[in-house]
Amino acid sequence: MAGVSADPFVLLPERMAVEFHARASSWGWLDFKHDLRENLVTIAGFSDKEARRFPYTGLFDRGHFMRYHPTNKFAGVWYRVDPTIHELHRVALLRGLPIGVDHLKDAAVQGWRQPPSDAAWLTLTFSSTDEDSLWSAWWVTHDAAMPTRSAIVREGDPLIYLRDSWPIDELQDVTIPIIGVGSIGSTAAEALASAGVGQIILVDPDRLLQHNLPRHRLTERDVGRYKVSAMAGALTERHPNTAVEALVADVAHDADLMRPLFAHATVVLCATDGVQSRRVANHLARRADTPIVFAAVLEDGALGELVRVRSRSGCLLCLRRSLIDDGTLDPEPGLDQDYGTGTPHRPMTAAPTDLRLIGEFATKAALATVLERKGRWSHRLPGDWAIVGLQPMPEMPPPFDLEEAGAIRWLDLPPRRDDCPTCAAP
Repeated sequence: MAGVSADPFVLLPERMAVEFHARASSWGWLDFKHDLRENLVTIAGFSDKEARRFPYTGLFDRGHFMRYHPTNKFAGVWYRVDPTIHELHRVALLRGLPIGVDHLKDAAVQGWRQPPSDAAWLTLTFSSTDEDSLWSAWWVTHDAAMPTRSAIVREGDPLIYLRDSWPIDELQDVTIPIIGVGSIGSTAAEALASAGVGQIILVDPDRLLQHNLPRHRLTERDVGRYKVSAMAGALTERHPNTAVEALVADVAHDADLMRPLFAHATVVLCATDGVQSRRVANHLARRADTPIVFAAVLEDGALGELVRVRSRSGCLLCLRRSLIDDGTLDPEPGLDQDYGTGTPHRPMTAAPTDLRLIGEFATKAALATVLERKGRWSHRLPGDWAIVGLQPMPEMPPPFDLEEAGAIRWLDLPPRRDDCPTCAAP
């Protein structure tokens, strides 16, 4: 029987734990895989006494790094035991001390197998209660049992662990298109999926190129692919309960495709870096009466900006025209230049961390918009327009004159303008 090095960390699939619980047997053999570098053990199967074996296929056979490790068959043992042994395990683990092997032997219901003097066996002890199953793992020699740590691994979406503290169920019926899946958009997509949003629609016509890599959530293995396709695959792999759709489309050139998309969206998140695409998205959202959140960096990465347009306020175009009327700069035209490509007129100045900060901030605004609508008032934002200091320049005109990195200035959007072509009645 194969030995196990001291103090391995043991992972037991929940589905296998359920099988233990359902059977009346008192002991059996274990199959497991062992990675020496990580000192990690994954349980790969078990037997019911000396009889039938039950191999496990699931999480550890798919994307897990242990999937290609060889399986050690009949290499450990499990016992149904008196529940008091688990408290002894807890105390021994806390103190880092072994216990006499006779404690385990006496606690086992039946079938005890004594390790030979030159071997150490992985041993799982199991107790079934009315409410739950109790587990503990040991490294057992001929004379002593050393407690080791273990965990039950569930199949499926890991977001189940957040259900008691985050409104996952309320976000399952939410649809959020992300317009622009670059540095900010890819961060927002990842964050929305992590929050449990039910459907994400990625819209971008571009491919991932090498100059995108310092700022993007994708990696060089996806260079040359459409950003939306690669990002959809990455999100689906990690968040199988989020439906992700990839649209290789331009919001301006493919506006006819966008109209029904905006009309059925809960909220739209726009992270494009072009004036035309932002204004088209602004117009489509206003016509669909769908809230939209714009996220961008301004002035070569000096500031981040968040604009949330809802039916009760003016739109993005109203805001820009109001700035011009007040004698303040219009920061929008700079977005149309070749930002991030290293050209002499527009070098890559925004740090990747700053771009990700704005992507996460945009996610917070989109989720707050959804949850406020659902009556969760603790998610209300201070306003609809936020300016964030990244590498601020205090000499800029108000309200862009932030003095400190990390400072956030919240403002309200101006009312709808009568001369706005987007807000005017069609």
